[in-house]
Amino acid sequence: MKGHIGAFALLSGIVSGAAAVDVRDVQYADQDPATWCVTYLSTYLAPVSIATDLPRPAANTTDVGLISTSTAQDPDLASSAASGASTSAMLEPIGQRIILLVSPSGDNTKRDLGGFVGDGNPDICTFAAVFTLGNGRLFESGVPVSYLGNGYQKLQASSSSSDNAISTTFSSEGGLLRFQNPSLPNGGASFCQTPADGQVYMTFASKPSGCVPVSLNVYRGKR
Repeated sequence: MKGHIGAFALLSGIVSGAAAVDVRDVQYADQDPATWCVTYLSTYLAPVSIATDLPRPAANTTDVGLISTSTAQDPDLASSAASGASTSAMLEPIGQRIILLVSPSGDNTKRDLGGFVGDGNPDICTFAAVFTLGNGRLFESGVPVSYLGNGYQKLQASSSSSDNAISTTFSSEGGLLRFQNPSLPNGGASFCQTPADGQVYMTFASKPSGCVPVSLNVYRGKR
């Protein structure tokens, strides 16, 4: 049992109130596609289908730019600030912010499965890891999630480099995350979760002992 109580608000259609529930009590197969997961900063809607081509900038996107001012500044400080802003803008991946909900596959209804992908396998969407899905790639904190040549690996970004690294093509099909590429073993990744710690893995040619197959529902973030 986790140390915190998992709860999030589910809003569907016109709702007079928000109900607090444990995410592991949700019947995923019966979940309304228009269900909302409300966090402190954003709302997330699932499931969604996200094209692998480069998306248009969101309507709420804020452009990073320099603002002219008549206030005197140290030239070196101004130059440093401009350089930092430019670097941040270049490193920010273009795409849709998403979180991932773990759904047991098939008839598997183990209580220890589920939750959201993120540090400690959180039960509520507020603490889920936020990814960016766009142009066929999946980013976490600006770093792409890639296949590094292993039989299986954790579903998380890695700064490690490899000659066999493959970071395309991620997509959302029918509201589920896919990672498919002809160069990947078996043509694509599957996903599984270890009940003991809730860790989610991408599996290619093998999987960790006791890792149970799962699906990953894509929740799209909206500010």
